[in-house]
Amino acid sequence: MALVLDPPDNFRHHNPPVCAHGPTLLFFDKSSSYYYYACSASRDHRFCSFKLSAQKWKRLASSKNLIKNPETMKPDHQYLLNHPSKCGYCLDCCRVLIADDDPKVLAKHYASQHGHCKNRIDDNEFNELIERPCLNLLTPQTGNENLAQYFFSKQTLDFIRHHLVQPFNFDRILCIGCPTVHEELLIGNANQNSFLLDLDARYHQFYKADRFARFNMFNGHFFVDSDSDDGDGRKSFEKF
Repeated sequence: MALVLDPPDNFRHHNPPVCAHGPTLLFFDKSSSYYYYACSASRDHRFCSFKLSAQKWKRLASSKNLIKNPETMKPDHQYLLNHPSKCGYCLDCCRVLIADDDPKVLAKHYASQHGHCKNRIDDNEFNELIERPCLNLLTPQTGNENLAQYFFSKQTLDFIRHHLVQPFNFDRILCIGCPTVHEELLIGNANQNSFLLDLDARYHQFYKADRFARFNMFNGHFFVDSDSDDGDGRKSFEKF
């Protein structure tokens, strides 16, 4: 399998299909002389099973109903830190929980749906840990074929803060795929103008649109996670 950076002429004239992670990339299987489109964010089909023959896409590229556009897909997580019935956090599922079912909230956040989970914390303990979600609340997704999350050590974060950020007094800091740096910069300094771009949708739970946008750096795709402007990752980034 090889990534095709210079497509053959017969595949140049169509935009690629999209999967849940944005526009796909063109690959070539030399053993079978087979061109196909697959997810740009992952080589693990369990993470994203999208795979489509380039020849088939060429024939059906004009069909608007072939692939569900990710722009219309609902987010899997949402910001709930200000919700009146927030009641804690599920460490097993990495989800903020609410006590009362709310039609405006994804059902996956209802506490009633996490009765089988063994590692839940109440709201008081959750509030003590919320300052560092990466360190305290989120399980890293370390699969090298997809998100490959490896968080910086405290020693590295201290070096970045004290030797790279503070001496130069930057007006804005853009953290691309480094959420631990983002949260480190915000600790004790809520006015720090730091913005996080990351593929992991779980950060929607901890940061509003002025702090985080979901972004696929492999294809430069910003996600639209709601019908409002606040859910448009590109607009949030441009405001920053």
